[in-house]
Amino acid sequence: MKFPASRKILFALLGLALLGSGMQACSNSDEAILAFPAIVAIDSNNNRVFVVDNAANGLYLVDPFDFVIVGDGPLLGQGQNNSETINDVIDANNNPDDDPDADGEEEFDEQDDTPQLLQNFPSNAAVTDLGGTSRLFVIGSNGTGPANLMVALDYDTEGGIRNAPFTPVAVGGDPSAVLVGVCIDPARNLVWVTDSTNAQVHGYDVQNGVEIAGSPLTLTGMPGRIQFDAGLDQLVVSNLTATQINYIDPDNLAAPPVTIETGIFTRDAASVTNASGTVLFVSGNQVNTAKAFRVNFADPAATTQIFEALPPPPSGPQPADNFLTGTLNQLRAGFLTDGRIAAFYTQSSGDLLALDLSGDQTVLVPSLVTVGAISAEGIDVLLNASGQIVEVFYASPGLGTLTAVDPLTNLLIDQIN
Repeated sequence: MKFPASRKILFALLGLALLGSGMQACSNSDEAILAFPAIVAIDSNNNRVFVVDNAANGLYLVDPFDFVIVGDGPLLGQGQNNSETINDVIDANNNPDDDPDADGEEEFDEQDDTPQLLQNFPSNAAVTDLGGTSRLFVIGSNGTGPANLMVALDYDTEGGIRNAPFTPVAVGGDPSAVLVGVCIDPARNLVWVTDSTNAQVHGYDVQNGVEIAGSPLTLTGMPGRIQFDAGLDQLVVSNLTATQINYIDPDNLAAPPVTIETGIFTRDAASVTNASGTVLFVSGNQVNTAKAFRVNFADPAATTQIFEALPPPPSGPQPADNFLTGTLNQLRAGFLTDGRIAAFYTQSSGDLLALDLSGDQTVLVPSLVTVGAISAEGIDVLLNASGQIVEVFYASPGLGTLTAVDPLTNLLIDQIN
């Protein structure tokens, strides 16, 4: 692997850069709307950016091209929900005789007839397209009651936001299970969920919420986040307590997963495959580091590491090229429109670590995108019809902003607060 002599650090300083260009710093700058945005899930087919705001069970819809919150307010939260919880909705669905409404619907407080559809503490989300309707899957917990619930919500312009007919889905049989990862398998119309408590991966039909044959699959360690490699047609699963990540063939759940040694416990993992092979990107769990590997499926032990970003020393001289300005959080990777492969890592500092890899997988260039945000957590990418990344969106709960970055230049496009 060749590394260029000059590694670029890109500073798109919010305020200076934007004032110099005449661009508006925040699309909704008159009044702050986002409070604690933490999760981003994008339906690329319908150009819908969903943002989960953990401050008030909020859910927002953002236009990715005009950079405005659709409707100038939340779909859920901040007055859109009353004191009823998702557990009450579950109870009404499971015990229709206890429901005071004759039509089987739960009766809510008269001052606000919209139920709380999200969990109290959402942790991750994924969305798919059902022919114009976006179906959003959200995992998390309520603090009380079952923790193993996956909420499914539907949205379209005609019907607005509403429960999917089968929501919520109880993942596995352990109500105390901690769900960590969720992703969409568009090739099979499945949603996959990781249960770190029981070391399991579950697959469900996105149409009806029914668990598929062969699910769940039990892994070693504690499975973390899960993503889908469309080029490879397989799932990749990080591991919070083991140094191996797993590649899973969704068509053959009975086969042992392919394990790749990374040398670290992993918080997140993403995989991209082209004609030159498969590249695996990971972030560390206990060790704050980002790594990239060229995967050798014929001989997994021969997989080679091609990049590692190490944290700066706690004291003394600091390196000129410091790409880790905070704790790495979430990760997305994919193809760019110019043929390159790119991976994007959010950091607790609010900065974005970008890794640009040439299409032949021989030259990797790391960059630091600094946009004046405070903290960065959830991230997702908007794809064009060819499956290439055209925009990167990430949430910064510390500043209450959603940031959009150009993946080709790694420069700030706009921010919404």
